[in-house]
Amino acid sequence: MSSVAALLLEKQTAVFVALYVVNFISNAIFTFGVATDGQYGPGEVCLLFIEAYRFNQSNNSYVFSAYSAACSVAISLGSFSFAALLAVAAGRLYFAYKQNEPAKRVIFVFAAVATAFAVFFLVMAPVTNAGLGVTCTQFEKNGNGRTCGGVFNDGFYANDTSIMYKKSLTTLRAAVTSGWITFISWAGIAGMEWYSYKTTTVKWW
Repeated sequence: MSSVAALLLEKQTAVFVALYVVNFISNAIFTFGVATDGQYGPGEVCLLFIEAYRFNQSNNSYVFSAYSAACSVAISLGSFSFAALLAVAAGRLYFAYKQNEPAKRVIFVFAAVATAFAVFFLVMAPVTNAGLGVTCTQFEKNGNGRTCGGVFNDGFYANDTSIMYKKSLTTLRAAVTSGWITFISWAGIAGMEWYSYKTTTVKWW
């Protein structure tokens, strides 16, 4: 490999590493934020897209209906995204360590994986954002003057009123925002890989 090609590979690797780090951090905030503050209780009740928030006089507490699977889907997507990122990053860093450009078919796989997860997060990010918006509207409309953050801080009951689960709206909002950042970082990785696929001089096999 010539010195110019080695320098280009080094710069390309630096950009990839930066994108991998951003992706890892944002994906962690997204996944763990939804897991810890987007759901609660033994049944993992999802706090996105809640309905019919109201005061129940029989047990002197607020209740609501929660049927959304958005939390479990978001957590699953984040988990698979971690695995995909580790696989793609390990592959890229291996070739950088060997100072070799991967075969065109390998670059194609990297690009396809990154594109797929960019699309997944392009769908999931607005879904979680909309879900939180619906929930906050319910809380603020029917919560007797309390803010959405106030309701989260006050906590939620599960099947009975013996245990209160306090949650953080700030953490959940950070998770929702991180979903967009994860999308952008996957899109950046995909763009870099497709450019590499188009410009590589290495053959398919």
